[in-house]
Amino acid sequence: MIKTIYSLLAISILTILSSLNTFAQTNTKTSLNDQVIPAVTEQILIPDDNTSPKNINNNRNSLNNSIIDETALNQINTNLLSPENPLLSDHTILKTSTSVIDLSNDYPLPISGKELKENFQGSKIYQYDNSPIGLRQPILFVHGGGGEHQELFRWDKLIPYLTQNQNFQKKYKVYLIRYDSKLLLSQIMPEIKEVIIKLYDNTGKKPLRLVALSMGGNVAQRLLADTQVDHMIAQVFAMGSPFHGSPLFCSDWFSYSLYKRHHLAAVKVLDNVEYKEYFKFHKNYQTDLGWDDDDNAMPITSSFHSNLPLGPKGVLNRKEANNGLSAIVNEDALDKQKIITYAGYLINPYIINTPNKGILHKIRIGLYQFKTFLIAQTANELAALKLLNMEIAQMVANNPNDQQQSKSKVNKGYEYGLNDGITPVSSAIFLPPHALKSYPLVNESELIHVSKVTDVKVARVFRNINHVTFVDGPPKHGTKYLVDELHPNEPKQTIFNWILNELLNT
Repeated sequence: MIKTIYSLLAISILTILSSLNTFAQTNTKTSLNDQVIPAVTEQILIPDDNTSPKNINNNRNSLNNSIIDETALNQINTNLLSPENPLLSDHTILKTSTSVIDLSNDYPLPISGKELKENFQGSKIYQYDNSPIGLRQPILFVHGGGGEHQELFRWDKLIPYLTQNQNFQKKYKVYLIRYDSKLLLSQIMPEIKEVIIKLYDNTGKKPLRLVALSMGGNVAQRLLADTQVDHMIAQVFAMGSPFHGSPLFCSDWFSYSLYKRHHLAAVKVLDNVEYKEYFKFHKNYQTDLGWDDDDNAMPITSSFHSNLPLGPKGVLNRKEANNGLSAIVNEDALDKQKIITYAGYLINPYIINTPNKGILHKIRIGLYQFKTFLIAQTANELAALKLLNMEIAQMVANNPNDQQQSKSKVNKGYEYGLNDGITPVSSAIFLPPHALKSYPLVNESELIHVSKVTDVKVARVFRNINHVTFVDGPPKHGTKYLVDELHPNEPKQTIFNWILNELLNT
């Protein structure tokens, strides 16, 4: 009888232990993977200051498929299963081998060389190195026009600088998006949205930080305006992005300005021909990035026609205003507190305050125009941006502050003189429409007043830099250490250091 009772009791105990064992294998495996393995991998993933991105790739081949080494895991299991471990008082047992599926590094490394020059369509995400994300945040770099055919999609100077910083490495895992910038945004945005959603899912549903150059900021602008995607984006850091568009991309307005302001016949003809030829192949810029006219500065006039062969001609009216862009700018659902904006402008004769802009000023402008025009013909990018800076500065505009002025008259100032060769400052810092009307940035002295009316999280403006300084570093003509003209009391820094500190501290 007693033996029978002991037998039944033994069977019951074995049954209970078996159940506990099954339960432990299911639950403890999950909890230990959640607690132990991330802690182990996090220690493996963070390089020291002397580890270059290339070495990181080579040293992490064992993690390339996101499989935790079984020998190391078995050693962890042995320690956990030791009789001295108090966790085993309830007979918890861990499986002796397992694997962790980490989709955060399920992306190719960026292509280079001849592959970049090949025709590309669609959009695709790349990872800068093949390390799992661990506890870090995903940061996605979004290039501007033409960036899909350049090394690291035009981030080949900025990203290496950022990733040399240990604090940046500890905080972020770097991704890059490549998309076909020749297409209309309406054509490419559905696919961009799809790869963004997938990246969000693959990185553990961690909100993404976007760093964008030029029209990359307009891509981000549309993502923020999309209620399906907005919650997936923690922050947009946009540099030189034409949030209100640019007058440069309004064909008839540009031609009208040539017609009204240029005095040299040869310059009128050459500028007009070059402009028309360029935009034969970049019509999407005119459609997507034309000025939205939220400042009511676009003139309205009847048809105009130069008597010069191949001279400027056209019809200028409000139909050329980018109403689609204006609708996005004024979208109530757009959370501008998620946006950091950087703007720059080049020094030119049009923005300098001179008491008497008489004949000497006109001669100075003429010489500046001629010199810049000649250098730009060498296809030098920096010279071309200086030429475009001058062209944007001379755009004929209505003065929104002059209530007595009829639409047929034009402002004698230079409404868009503060620009980086592509984007006016007022557009790059994403001024609200009421501020565009109240604070036309005709010269530098007006910048200090604008800081009070910005409504993005952070807005900064830098003097004498061009559109690509944000990714290439300071040009030869500029100074290395820059002051934020909206907050002049903050310490001077290099442009890359400004960007790094912004990413680490906001």
